[in-house]
Amino acid sequence: MVPDPDRWPSSTGGKGFTEVAKKVHDMGLKFGIHVMRGISTQAVNANTPILDITTGQAYEESGRKWSAQDIGIKERTCSWMQHGFMSVDTTLGAGKAFLKSLHTQYAEWGVDLATSHLNNYSISDQALESRGFILCRTIDELNLDHLNSVFVAVGFPKRDPQKIRVALENTDSLLWVEYTKTSKPVAFARATGDGVFNAIIWDVVVDPSFQGIGLGKAVMERLIHQLLLKGICNIALYSEPRVLGFYRPLGFVADPDGIRGMVYSTRKQKKMK
Repeated sequence: MVPDPDRWPSSTGGKGFTEVAKKVHDMGLKFGIHVMRGISTQAVNANTPILDITTGQAYEESGRKWSAQDIGIKERTCSWMQHGFMSVDTTLGAGKAFLKSLHTQYAEWGVDLATSHLNNYSISDQALESRGFILCRTIDELNLDHLNSVFVAVGFPKRDPQKIRVALENTDSLLWVEYTKTSKPVAFARATGDGVFNAIIWDVVVDPSFQGIGLGKAVMERLIHQLLLKGICNIALYSEPRVLGFYRPLGFVADPDGIRGMVYSTRKQKKMK
């Protein structure tokens, strides 16, 4: 995506917003742009190739080159500009490559911040993407050793990667955030349950280096939304007392209507032996 040269004459010659950003920076200010979410319908109709920023060529995976029609979700178009933009399938490697190419382009222009049309989340997908964070909902590209490192960094015991894989394969809903500069997970949460009535949320973690910028809330809001869309209303979690304040604004309450949680313990059985 490039600026319209008729409206932005300084963008001619492939300069994008470079000249505008330089002028703004010379004034001691930050330069931001407001962008539409997703990929343009024009790009999808033309089936333009997806750029792989690591090679400078068309993105290739599974023995073929990927294009705009492979990643555009035609069923999810902009509600007020249906012929303008549509959502991107970020579960695909090509979808992630497209977003990374956008981030790289904005950075090369000198853009400091990109915002988009807001949704009901506290921080939109596009706002996260503009800061280099991509939301992922499958474990296909999740490096379990890197995830384990995040677990350990927040105080969880180190786990057997193979057991982590089995646990994730038996997980109903999950969400994790990849930082594009390192291609590593920096936030994660998952939920298990019966798929109809009940769900329990587990392993809500944010890499300490990325805490305090809204990633934990972003992950939780979307995970809860996924569960509610399935019709699951009884959503529970375990929490340390020090982080109860994080969960309460998300709708969680401790001991609702006097109900107390109980956990099976082997301590008493050990004493009886």
